[in-house]
Amino acid sequence: MNSSARVSSIEALRGFQVAMEAFDHDARSAMTALQLELRRVLDWIEHDRPRYWPEALRRAYDRVAQARNDLERCQMRAGDDNARSCYDEKKALERAKLRVRTCEEKLQALKFWRRQVRHDVEEFSGQLTKLESHLDLDWARALAALQRMATALERYAEVRQPTPDASGGGQAAGANSARTPAGLSAASEAPEPDRPVTDASEIDPSETSPSEIAPSELEQP
Repeated sequence: MNSSARVSSIEALRGFQVAMEAFDHDARSAMTALQLELRRVLDWIEHDRPRYWPEALRRAYDRVAQARNDLERCQMRAGDDNARSCYDEKKALERAKLRVRTCEEKLQALKFWRRQVRHDVEEFSGQLTKLESHLDLDWARALAALQRMATALERYAEVRQPTPDASGGGQAAGANSARTPAGLSAASEAPEPDRPVTDASEIDPSETSPSEIAPSELEQP
């Protein structure tokens, strides 16, 4: 099985790594905000409301007693013939009784929702713990693997890339080889420096005129 991969852009790999790091930061920030909100909700339903509604029910009972007393005094003053004049006191008593029923319903609902919210918060906190564990373990390993791969690819690209001196020398050598015939080197094309002739056998009569040859050079040893 071929396990090789074709990577055409190391910058894209680095960009994917940056995106994963940004997701890790955003996810952790969101989890922190959610945990703070969960604490606020729990504090509200576990401490604030259990203090508020019993006190509200007590005040509602006091208002009922006060409204009933006001109605009785009004009826005593007006008598049976003017019972309609106590309309306001009757409406106040009805509102006070309605408030009592509302407070009692809120207290019953509070008992239910305290259990329900506590259960939901515990379940949601478990999901947040799993996500945090995933970020700490799996996500961290993935980021480390991306870092290793990107670093290895960058080193591989540096090894494969020729240096400026080597590339320049190779081009010059190629140009010289193109201009030099086969079997000849640059050294063979360069003229030899002038040197004195010490052996008559080195002289080609066809290429040298007699006037160019010194008499001493023609003597036998």
